[in-house]
Amino acid sequence: MKHLDQITTILVTLFALALSTGCQDRGRLEAFLLSPRSPVSGTEYIVYPPDVISITSVRIEEINGLSQRVRPDGKIVLPLLKDVFVAGKTPEQIEAAIIEASKEYYEEGDATVQVTGYLSQKFYVFGQVARPGPMPWTGTDTLLDVLATVQPTPYAWFEEIR
Repeated sequence: MKHLDQITTILVTLFALALSTGCQDRGRLEAFLLSPRSPVSGTEYIVYPPDVISITSVRIEEINGLSQRVRPDGKIVLPLLKDVFVAGKTPEQIEAAIIEASKEYYEEGDATVQVTGYLSQKFYVFGQVARPGPMPWTGTDTLLDVLATVQPTPYAWFEEIR
């Protein structure tokens, strides 16, 4: 019950904060609450060590379903294709590098790369929160997402949240 009271207090405080920081106009508040959140980021994620990527391929059996952590030297090891440099590249660029490396063994290669472990890029949360410390940056994080995750305490100074 105490936990529910704390959550209610935080939500009421956040709502009051929204009203007091420029959303006094009811129309603007309704537009803010009704506007859908963008499902994509304005930037594309760049892979660096020690991110984890998953690779799928229909034509290259050796790498289909493979998951690799980017090594400190920026490379991943793929069976048959050996080392492929991936640091500083987007998933699409990594796909192209894998396809290029596969040309030695395959007439036509394919690859789909997904980042499954966002470990290289992070931001830090500190202050009066229940869960301070580093958090992984995925490119789609919003302030509201972060506040929901770190849970500000009743002692948090909401006007100073940045």
